[in-house]
Amino acid sequence: MPARATSVRSFAVRPRGLSSKLSALLTATCLLAACGGSGDSNDSVPVNSLPAVSTTRADGTAQTPRGDVDAFVQQQLTALSIPGATLVVMHDGQIVYAKGYGYADVAARAPARPEQRVDIGSITKQFVAAAVLLLNEEGRIDLDEKISTYLGPDGPAHWGEITVRQVLSHTAGLAGLPDDDFFKHVDDAGATTEASMLAKFRTYPLSFTPGSSWAYSNVGYDLLGFIVSRITGQFYGDYIQQRIFTPLGMGTARFIHASNTWADTLLPYDIDNSKGWTFFELSDGVREYLSTGASGIQLSALDMAKWDAALANGSLLSPASQALMWTPAGHLPAPGYDLGMDYGFGWFLADLSNGHRVVSHSGGMPGFTTEFIRYLDSGWSVAVFTNIDERFGDPLTIATGVARLFSDDL
Repeated sequence: MPARATSVRSFAVRPRGLSSKLSALLTATCLLAACGGSGDSNDSVPVNSLPAVSTTRADGTAQTPRGDVDAFVQQQLTALSIPGATLVVMHDGQIVYAKGYGYADVAARAPARPEQRVDIGSITKQFVAAAVLLLNEEGRIDLDEKISTYLGPDGPAHWGEITVRQVLSHTAGLAGLPDDDFFKHVDDAGATTEASMLAKFRTYPLSFTPGSSWAYSNVGYDLLGFIVSRITGQFYGDYIQQRIFTPLGMGTARFIHASNTWADTLLPYDIDNSKGWTFFELSDGVREYLSTGASGIQLSALDMAKWDAALANGSLLSPASQALMWTPAGHLPAPGYDLGMDYGFGWFLADLSNGHRVVSHSGGMPGFTTEFIRYLDSGWSVAVFTNIDERFGDPLTIATGVARLFSDDL
């Protein structure tokens, strides 16, 4: 179907990724350590306790000061009770502006810096899609082949007609998220192994006949990660590291793991009505689940700029593969998904009212909310990463507002 004319603000209606349903579920079932915090009273700080000015420039960048941008971002942090954010603005693949705002660690009053990584949530999907497209270029995967070809007996009969292309575009009819029972047992031994997750996912019914409609599916992108692993014989994240992160010099990029420390990373926060900003600590089982294809990547704003540069100069994917990522799926949304936009492979697609083509994705994780927007016709791109739970953060407003400050056409 053709891309619909869309206002900038209408981007906000799309699902961010893991969705607020998951954050609420984790809180309700006390999968958070100490039911919502680390137990250290020093981890709780009243909201809106940011200083009047709290910006940190990226090391080694030459950029013209933009007081209007800094004031706008600062105002948004205060208005939305966001403890910290990192911003990078690119034009034609080159960094124009990169800053950190507020705090990476509110208890220590440590400033947020654009060199620090965050959980990017469902922005991960574009890297998984790129991995599949690279395998397609290598002749190792066929986009129109059934996923059962790659999953073998682990693919149940009702998945028999689902193609790789349909999973990439969310037109396979797969479940949106693992069910409540999965999260209830997520800390059980072996619950987050590929075999256990496949055994669980195969019990979920399809929501529609594959190829007949559209509905956002984290389960589908988890399956794509498993397929990449099956084809390459290694963890899907290792393939992405070798084929994307390392060649592009994305030194902060890594996959979520329970053993990861918070060094050089913005800390994740929730808001407690009585305590203020509270460290959002997750169990090891939840962290291991979050390492899957729907949401598994951590990286910095500056490394997102390197990914943007590779897309701008075509240094990673072939022109045909890159075009496929930004080609509409061609199916109307299922009930409840009237997003006012289309989807390609790991990207939402829209035409603004002035005719500008936009490709973008948001990410929502426990303690993080992120946005990455590329304005294809003008060459501008903006990434905004915040360290507040997706129930509270709105990086879309920040990203689109900053974009308009750099170009009147956006």
